[in-house]
Amino acid sequence: MDAPGVDTEELAAKDIGGGLFVIDSIPLLDTELALGDIVECVLVGERWHVDAVSVRGGNSTLRILPYGIDVVSPLLGIGCRVEEGPAGVLAVSVGPDAPALGLTDWLESLAADGLIDLAPGYTA
Repeated sequence: MDAPGVDTEELAAKDIGGGLFVIDSIPLLDTELALGDIVECVLVGERWHVDAVSVRGGNSTLRILPYGIDVVSPLLGIGCRVEEGPAGVLAVSVGPDAPALGLTDWLESLAADGLIDLAPGYTA
């Protein structure tokens, strides 16, 4: 799933030293990173860029575009973190303790009914 007009993204991250950062926002475009990952970064000009994942944080990422349906409240209710991106696309972080099977079934049924578009991001 693409975010119209967006081809790069900046992620919030905590600097833990030595060029290592903990991802502190949910990647919307990058399907190789997830919330909580520790990444090795290199300085290019004045900006840090991810070079490699050092340690996985254990979270998975989904991208959802809802069509007039509230998916945020149920997702928050089961402990997911949700951030809204451009054009209403939602970036969802699914933790390792979330009910993944039930969540997947629910979201796939909404997608089959045309109520959302659903795309995976990084899968732990």
